[in-house]
Amino acid sequence: MRLEVMRNHARRLTNWLLVAALGLGLAACDDDGGGTPTIPSSGRDVALLRVAHLAPDTGPVSVIVNEGSAGSFQLDGVEFGTFSTFREVPAVFGGVEYSVKVRAGGTDVIDELVAIERGDVITLAAIGSGDPSLEVFRGDLDRNETQATVSFVHAVPSLGAVNVSPPGIQSPPLFGPVSFGERSGRPVRLSQARYDFQVRDAESGAVTAIFADLLLVARTVYTIWAVETPEGGVAALVTTDVFDPEATATEVRTVPPATSDLRVAHLAAEAPTVNVLVDGEPVPALQGVDYKAVSGFLNLISAGHRIQVFDVAVDPVANPDDAIIDAEVFLEANTDYTVAAIGNEDAAIDATAAVLPYRGEVPAEAGRALIRLLHASSRAFDIDLRLSREVDGTPETLEPIPTVAKGGGLSEFASIPAGTWDVEILLPALGNFSSVTVEDVTVTEGTTSTLAYIGVAGQSLEVVVLEETASSR
Repeated sequence: MRLEVMRNHARRLTNWLLVAALGLGLAACDDDGGGTPTIPSSGRDVALLRVAHLAPDTGPVSVIVNEGSAGSFQLDGVEFGTFSTFREVPAVFGGVEYSVKVRAGGTDVIDELVAIERGDVITLAAIGSGDPSLEVFRGDLDRNETQATVSFVHAVPSLGAVNVSPPGIQSPPLFGPVSFGERSGRPVRLSQARYDFQVRDAESGAVTAIFADLLLVARTVYTIWAVETPEGGVAALVTTDVFDPEATATEVRTVPPATSDLRVAHLAAEAPTVNVLVDGEPVPALQGVDYKAVSGFLNLISAGHRIQVFDVAVDPVANPDDAIIDAEVFLEANTDYTVAAIGNEDAAIDATAAVLPYRGEVPAEAGRALIRLLHASSRAFDIDLRLSREVDGTPETLEPIPTVAKGGGLSEFASIPAGTWDVEILLPALGNFSSVTVEDVTVTEGTTSTLAYIGVAGQSLEVVVLEETASSR
């Protein structure tokens, strides 16, 4: 099969215009490079060629290029995630056909012809799950003197077209849409800094992965290769792209996707014992969860996840539409989450999921603690919080948190003196009627907690304390 040698220049121009509009201290690369080229001297009949193994289902391979002809070379024992260094190979205007074979276990899994022209800078990559295919990725090595130069390649066979941008920017994307087996359009230039990149489905906008804290240095050319790993996950391989005749391999950084910690709390008083599914799969630690139980933390990729809660008597495979709760939850990078089942399936406050992020907040002063208030009961009134105690015989009363709305309302954290308090929930709509009082609740110095108001009106209203400092981080 003869591979295509031309790129879509119109799409490159479109991406360049979109990037220019972002105003993030970045720019597309000018036609003249705007910096220092690192390709061989002009006027020579050569191209630069390297090979990469990005096929997760294929073990170590041998790569044989132009066997028995000019420019031939062979690399053996090439492992997944490996990039060779760039090599000079003979090439002329009008192109030269090079044979490329990828051999695994004595069998040629790829046997193709590739047209290479003088001045080309090419990465030949084996990609795809199952039987791999050969893709030709053309780029350049022109670097900018004051900024980093960055391109993106989509090599995750399980994902459709994606857009890639820093968090908070969806339109226009930094890169995209980029389909599987494609390189983004013209490279973009970014100011030297650390960046988080969100990978989003180009159609739905759902985040599928976040690659966090990636340092990009000025005067350096990078390619971010999104790949599927042999374990079935997603990672970014970040290559530093330079022609160095003395090098034996390309410098590659492996950037795993950012993760978040998530736990589940069953705070829906009239819901039965439940099983919890994450992304359609039952989680062993979250089967048979009783009221008021709080799970340990699960480590998940920072992305959108579907959380479903089923009555233990319901088979989710046979009855997928019978979930008590079915919610999409987006997990930010490096954040802990409590997903609380709250409310009542048959009451005024429907059963739903309350999402409680915790980003590592701690008290700023000694002798204090942080608290926040969650309205998790099925009572259809907003609530206030009153704290009271006696200190050396003197009454002390605090109302540190503004009114919290019914149906999963969550306050911000408030700083209070550490110690033992009586906790009272008030109903302002009923003249500050005292709904429930819990005596002798100890709030330890330096801790961060969520006070959850749970239960059913007239039956079992109470306040439970969820410690936020006990995450797996």
